[in-house]
Amino acid sequence: MPLLLSGAFMVKPASAYDWNEDYGIDATIARDDNFRLSEDNPISTTSAAIGVFAALEGTTEISSIRFATGASETQYSASRINHAESYYLSLAAARSGERWSGTLDMSYDVEPTTETELLDTGDLVDGERKTSSVVGGLSYQLDEINSVYTNLAFSDVNYDTVSLTEYTDNSVSAGWVKQLSEISEVSINASVSRYDPKDNDTTTVTSLGIGYGFSTSEATQYDLVLGYAEKDSPTGTGRNGNSSFEIKHSIDDRNGFSLFIGNGYVASGAGKVRYETRMNLSWAHALAERTQFTLTSAGVTSNERDYFEIVAGGRHQYTREISFATNYRYRTQQSNGNDADSNSVLFSVSYSPI
Repeated sequence: MPLLLSGAFMVKPASAYDWNEDYGIDATIARDDNFRLSEDNPISTTSAAIGVFAALEGTTEISSIRFATGASETQYSASRINHAESYYLSLAAARSGERWSGTLDMSYDVEPTTETELLDTGDLVDGERKTSSVVGGLSYQLDEINSVYTNLAFSDVNYDTVSLTEYTDNSVSAGWVKQLSEISEVSINASVSRYDPKDNDTTTVTSLGIGYGFSTSEATQYDLVLGYAEKDSPTGTGRNGNSSFEIKHSIDDRNGFSLFIGNGYVASGAGKVRYETRMNLSWAHALAERTQFTLTSAGVTSNERDYFEIVAGGRHQYTREISFATNYRYRTQQSNGNDADSNSVLFSVSYSPI
């Protein structure tokens, strides 16, 4: 009998979470020759940033939950640039049943507008953007090849500078997915979003799309969406495409490639819904056992401006706890009355005892 009791206590309950934690500190020194991307009045500055981060993740066979938080502060040598602070707090949870699966993501972010507005308004004034967001999703497997899903999203954006507009953005989407084979699927999706800027009228965007996804190997996935969107705003009704193409190629944690190109209507701190084309690229390649080359880029094109950035560099895992990274960043912006670019060099070190 004692042996049976001992064996029972050694069995791990199926519902118990397996917890893993991560925490650490990082520091970055950078030099930028045109911090605000100004053609007439470029400002060169050296910056020093220090940050801390922590994460706790728990998993079971049917669920997962992850808490993450972090904070950083950046000081600039140029007196015409205010020091910047950023914070984030996030919770991500997922659970699945026999036929269903659900996700819930909540986050709160405080970021400097000199970074957030690079891909939004281009208004690089000193300030903070505070974003609260909640995103929930639920999918249900109808049979072996058919499934349906729905997603709800809410975001509340606030600024401490009067040159940008505070707003809320709510959306609901639903879709159907049909598995054509082991490597391909087709989908139909529809969404409605409501953009509500402070002290202004609301804008509603309705969109419909048809998607096709296929994989050429276990490491490579392609996704194509062709769609249509209609915007109903205080200034009138607009119609345009809402399409995207994405490729993901991931061999392991240190070797991977992804590319996204898409267009559509997006909420903006400029006080209106903007139609834009956006591109994101990420490439990581292991040069050696502890050394990795990385390349990332992002771009946005709209009627107001064109912006593009590229970051190239390398990371070296010096010890299990300490890593170093060196990067070069190039940014360029073209808009009415302001065509400018900038060059930055960044050196960072990160420490994590886990």
